[in-house]
Amino acid sequence: MRNFLKAVVICFLSASLFATVVAQESERDYSNLSTGELEDLHLNGDIHATFTLGFNHFFYDDTSIKEGVTDVDFGLSFLEVAHEKGHDRANSLLNAIYLHGLFGLEEDFEKANRYSLEAAKRGSVVAKVNYGLQNIDSPNLSNAQRALDYLIEAKDHDKFGGEVSRKLTLLHYFGNDHFKADYVKARGFAEICVLFDESEGDCEFILARDYQNGWGGEVDEKRSAELFLQGAQSKNSAAMWYAAMNILNGRHGEPKLEAAFDWVKKSAELDYENAMISLGVMYALGQGTEVDYEKSYAVYEKAAGLGSAHALRSMASMHCTAEGREENLDICRGGLLLAAKFGDDQAPLLLKNMFEIEPDGLTAGLDDQNTGGRYWVQKFPWLSENN
Repeated sequence: MRNFLKAVVICFLSASLFATVVAQESERDYSNLSTGELEDLHLNGDIHATFTLGFNHFFYDDTSIKEGVTDVDFGLSFLEVAHEKGHDRANSLLNAIYLHGLFGLEEDFEKANRYSLEAAKRGSVVAKVNYGLQNIDSPNLSNAQRALDYLIEAKDHDKFGGEVSRKLTLLHYFGNDHFKADYVKARGFAEICVLFDESEGDCEFILARDYQNGWGGEVDEKRSAELFLQGAQSKNSAAMWYAAMNILNGRHGEPKLEAAFDWVKKSAELDYENAMISLGVMYALGQGTEVDYEKSYAVYEKAAGLGSAHALRSMASMHCTAEGREENLDICRGGLLLAAKFGDDQAPLLLKNMFEIEPDGLTAGLDDQNTGGRYWVQKFPWLSENN
């Protein structure tokens, strides 16, 4: 969210100026005026010139931040005056400066929030968006409710509707301390969100899951498959994996192993755990690619390094079957015991079949293991940190 708030500010600093809902004159392009000309306009009450003087003090024409700004108070004074007179971009810039502690200032959420609220009450859409995103998870119910109201007002806006409807989708899909999950509302906001380009595939993924499971209305497997593919094309890692599984299962026509492999690989490169496991399997089986046990093991190793007990079990199993590894039953047993300890549901079955270790003997097995357990703990420190 913090990255988006910066993006909103940069958007307002761009040459393409926003027509605010605040009752003020249309924005003017003063980029070619000298400081003297701007000061004359400022003295005559032109708040656009006032804002530009403050902006020019901190930023270059391309909105990149100037280095070595020494007299911060001088620039802030112009922005403060413009803000007090209802200048929307001044409000947005002040919000960002204090929210992110720019130009050597301390981060001050309360001050940044005050600028947003003052401008939002005047009717500024971007201020409503800033306030909404900054306060939707506030511990204060009144602030959170106001934030929700502001976001709902901005959900259809051409410039901000995509990010706002995305936030509303996530809020109603997962809920928070003040607002319960509501799949019907989540579906409604997601349908708005997918009309924009800013969802990063999140809304497509959530809506696809919704249609897949019928959480917010009817089940529609065709629509779900289409949305997973759209989300994948928008680089959502989870949607990539689901799209791959749909391709494997023939939801888009004849199964195409190469296409499924490509999506799984892209998702795995973004560290999506299910995709990393699937990629390891596809390398081991030669699905959509050549059989390559080394790559399979390497993918599992990366996933296990990120805390996947499933990947740990897969690696351990390769030491049992000698697929791309030398057979080492001690290392296999130790890895399976640890995978079972950390929640992998298949590891106990393998332990029973391969080593005749019953589920009630897992703890004793962990106590008895030596080199096998140490091998994995040295490889993945999280195994010992969670002991």
